Amino acid sequence: VIKFFANEDVAKKRFERAIGHLKGLCPKVEEIKGQFYSYKKVGGQVLYENINSNIFNNFLRWAQTYLWKKNSLSGKDEKNFYDACHAFYYQKTKDRLNMFHKKTARGHETKNINDVFVPHVDDLLGLVDWKSLSQGTPANFHGDLQFDNILSVFGDTASSKDAFVLLDWRHDFGGLTAVGDLYYDLAKLYGGILLPYNLIKKNMFSFEIGDSSVYYDFYTKHKLLEIKDIYESFIQKNGFDIKKIKTITALIFLNMSPLHMEPFGSMLYHLGRYMLYKTLKNI
Repeated sequence: VIKFFANEDVAKKRFERAIGHLKGLCPKVEEIKGQFYSYKKVGGQVLYENINSNIFNNFLRWAQTYLWKKNSLSGKDEKNFYDACHAFYYQKTKDRLNMFHKKTARGHETKNINDVFVPHVDDLLGLVDWKSLSQGTPANFHGDLQFDNILSVFGDTASSKDAFVLLDWRHDFGGLTAVGDLYYDLAKLYGGILLPYNLIKKNMFSFEIGDSSVYYDFYTKHKLLEIKDIYESFIQKNGFDIKKIKTITALIFLNMSPLHMEPFGSMLYHLGRYMLYKTLKNI
């Protein structure tokens, strides 16, 4: 497998993370030259193709044991981490929304999404507790932890370190390569459960927009509904803040919106608005 990146620094940082903090969790990178690096293809199936309750439970245990190793920070390191979280969640979201609005060139904000009144995105962002989001949980991280980026090597028969392999890891988190926010990985995982990207790639969704209303719908699978229940139970049992995860997931959808072709980009935008509204209002 040969990976190419327009930005040589991204390739370099991905390589460094692969041989450092993600060693043994992702494919062994064999060579790097400028904007390219390579690794041997790994056997297995991505979780979207091979998910069931046993495999997902095994993966959650695997991630807790091998991936999400927490880091204790203090002093300047702690401040740098919280500053990175603020920039990653707040400033990145503002920048991406500007990109989206320039791309779509819409002069107004539709008010109703699937027959629910949703305030303007700026009003919603004004209600977000950015201080709480910025106080992340420092840990080792993947950075784009969704089912297309997780290989199940042995099916549901094992949960050893080599039972799963991570693909397409992020090069950094807000400029940091050694540590990221555990909640971002949790939110990425949740987003890929709620919105099955493998079915989206097959255009299994609908989207309509008018002057004042938006309607969207998308297909999912029964197994993913079961996985959602398992995930939310895992979050509760381990003392994670589900509202914080849902808030970050909504921001992830908003951030993704300018990066995708229409109409999926606009669906992501309004899905993010809708989810953020429901989360903030505890609906």
